[in-house]
Amino acid sequence: MDREQAPEKHLTSSSGDGPREDLSTTISIRQVYSLIRRDVRAWGIGLILTGLTSIVFAGFLDPIWGKLLVLIGALSVIAPLRGMFIVFGIGFLVAGVANIFSGSLDGWTFFGLLQIYWAYQQFRKYLVLSAILADLHSDASTEERK
Repeated sequence: MDREQAPEKHLTSSSGDGPREDLSTTISIRQVYSLIRRDVRAWGIGLILTGLTSIVFAGFLDPIWGKLLVLIGALSVIAPLRGMFIVFGIGFLVAGVANIFSGSLDGWTFFGLLQIYWAYQQFRKYLVLSAILADLHSDASTEERK
């Protein structure tokens, strides 16, 4: 069975050791991959625009980061894979730490903390989507064996 043609699954969520909560959402593997592609491409376009801005305003922003953002953004648009969330997270984490330790407590320090939070969100998104896909693929292979 194709990885995107597995059966749909009714998602549930549990918080801690409590009972599973019905999210009343039915989702297929195809929908999850579609969501990933759409989200990664959107981030890619945003990174390209941010990178170009960094290059154009080289006196205010760092053009080296701008070129890196354009490269990662282009890769995201060309190959919108789930692993790009890890790349985004690492980028946010490195930029955030660099901004926090830039030398003074100012707007860049606050922006660095915000970037670290965004890194956390990207890593978490990767883990959540990976768990959903693993569960859906597990259900698909169970269906194949029947």
